[in-house]
Amino acid sequence: MTHTAKSGAFAALKFRSRKSVEFLDYWDTLPKLDGIPSRRDFDPCEQGPVLSSYVIHELISPEFIRVRLAGTNIREQYGFETTGHNYLDFVDEWRRETASRSLFLICEHPCGLLASLRSETRSGRIMANESIGLPMRDNSGAAKLIYYQSNLIDVEEFREPSEDEILKIDVVDETYFDIGAGIPSFNQIEYLERTGMRPKSR
Repeated sequence: MTHTAKSGAFAALKFRSRKSVEFLDYWDTLPKLDGIPSRRDFDPCEQGPVLSSYVIHELISPEFIRVRLAGTNIREQYGFETTGHNYLDFVDEWRRETASRSLFLICEHPCGLLASLRSETRSGRIMANESIGLPMRDNSGAAKLIYYQSNLIDVEEFREPSEDEILKIDVVDETYFDIGAGIPSFNQIEYLERTGMRPKSR
């Protein structure tokens, strides 16, 4: 089953998680400066249960993308408290540069990003995740925050997260979408395949 956003501007996007749509619809209502809203206008009280699946990344440097805040569902997914960690530590070293570039474009372009992720746990379990990221300004007005709605897809087997934490996150597919400034020419998947960093059959 797929879900679509209320706004006609995002009608072509298909989401596997209802929470992704709720986040996009809410973000779309916020007042914006040059296409990017401010965190002071984001009201957690209007998000209800969706709030537990939020992650906020802070763009510190190309080598350091801080997990500024992670909801309770995110902590349960990872199996430990991720707040304060460098998100890139969960990415294979060979992909960190392109992963960083991909995320920085969300705020620098700006644009939205819809990604299908593949998480691997300590026991070797593989989990699918849908993540939608959108830019946000911090309290100083700088566009350096990325708000995510991050949700596991088709989870059936029981897992004790504290005993089987996530060790690695890989990207299966990602799509930038237009929020008013067009779409970046860079695409991480195409770049990795074109340069041979990742085989097409992966």
